[in-house]
Amino acid sequence: MSLAKEGIRLNHSVEVMRFTLIYDGSLPAQSAHDSRVAEKQAIRRQLHEQLLNLWQSKPVLIHHYKSWLRMSKEQQDGAITNPGHFTVPFDRGAFRFIPLVTNRFKLVCELDILFLRAEPPGRLFTTNTGGDLDNRLKVLFDALRVPKGDNELPSTAVPGPDESPLFCLLENDDLITAVRLESERLYGTPTPKDRVRLVIKVTVKAQEYSHATLDIGNH
Repeated sequence: MSLAKEGIRLNHSVEVMRFTLIYDGSLPAQSAHDSRVAEKQAIRRQLHEQLLNLWQSKPVLIHHYKSWLRMSKEQQDGAITNPGHFTVPFDRGAFRFIPLVTNRFKLVCELDILFLRAEPPGRLFTTNTGGDLDNRLKVLFDALRVPKGDNELPSTAVPGPDESPLFCLLENDDLITAVRLESERLYGTPTPKDRVRLVIKVTVKAQEYSHATLDIGNH
């Protein structure tokens, strides 16, 4: 490893945290005519509560978050460009998003996804009643990240009582370095036909160690 001025650059990424997210709901395929903006935001909102609980359960994360909450609005805005803040907010439409995995701290993540759907096992890469899998995963990956612009949010969407800020997994989906997918049948009577249950195991890795990332996964 070599010492960089912003931290310790690692020859290989090192795991710093592992946790699991669950999504249960509609996952339609994206198309040229429908980018599924509303569905992506619905996924973000479902995962937000789990990610908020994660931030609240890790001493280092809750320390950074509480410190950020004590700031004035101007100081919070300044955190976007201040390299010393781990809590990095992004304003999109009426929402303020806080991602866990960011470029600033050289974090990346790997995803292991158990994809439960109302189809027989297999047929991963064929179009089925729920839609083309590649374009369904595109919707999921977009929902895991901060919207790139206001146009990636429903025009009438506003934060709920516990959604200021709204936590998401990624600053952008370029930070996903590996995806492993296993498909199984979702039993019962799923409604609508594109309903899924996803068990998403997330492994966060650091490409560079710094004071901000060294202990984020500690209990």
